[in-house]
Amino acid sequence: MNWDELNGKLRRVVPELAPGLPVSEVQDICEYVDHDEPGLAFEMLCTQLYEHDAGIRSETVARLAELGVAMGLDPRQWQMLRVSP
Repeated sequence: MNWDELNGKLRRVVPELAPGLPVSEVQDICEYVDHDEPGLAFEMLCTQLYEHDAGIRSETVARLAELGVAMGLDPRQWQMLRVSP
């Protein structure tokens, strides 16, 4: 997966998760994506989801895991997220 694909997939998942996060955090995450910093955007997204105890569907966590693996990031970033039923 190349950077354009990563950014595109990340760009599609952020709005889905945005309702569980403060608007300012979502804006910051989107700015990282817009500036071709998907790793920073991903880390911030996972951190904010964890800090706000946002429940996430298992399918969405699987998509985050796919992105994280493709970027070579630490799996603990998405493994710490709370999966909602």
